[in-house]
Amino acid sequence: MIRLIFLGLIVAAYAAACVVSPHGFWMSNIPRVEKIADIPPSLLPEDADQRVRFGSIQIATRRPDLPSSPSKTMLGYSYRNFEVLKLPFAAYEDQGVVMYAESRKLLLVVPLDDAEKAALEKGGIKVGGYHFAWWKFAWGWLFAAALGVWLIFQYRHEYLVRKRIEREQEAEWEAQGEA
Repeated sequence: MIRLIFLGLIVAAYAAACVVSPHGFWMSNIPRVEKIADIPPSLLPEDADQRVRFGSIQIATRRPDLPSSPSKTMLGYSYRNFEVLKLPFAAYEDQGVVMYAESRKLLLVVPLDDAEKAALEKGGIKVGGYHFAWWKFAWGWLFAAALGVWLIFQYRHEYLVRKRIEREQEAEWEAQGEA
């Protein structure tokens, strides 16, 4: 009974994750950007807007919660996210620290060179001390582990049922042999 309740909890948690998760259902390895900080206009390079709008890496996205025109330029960390069945399983560095802007359909990413990173550090924005928290983007393994634990309990239950049936059959044969 407990294993069925446990399975029900796993299924309910997965259903909730499917509703809330922004990840895709099919297996993919998608570039994403995690926001580090807003960049004040005074710290932006002179050609920042032009570089973001025309010289950037353009990544197609679907974010209906954002306006159709690109947002202001922000500082972020570019990473790739491996996901399947709406669950993220791995995250690793793609472009590193970047300037980016996002809109409803596009994520515009411009990698920063060392001089631009140093200028941002002078302006008071921590770039070098940023630590990417990959575990926030790899929680799909929790579902896989929970399902594995459930399979172990299921196998154990079936094994115990088989042993009980064998004991009952042996007792029945012994009773038939005595009669």
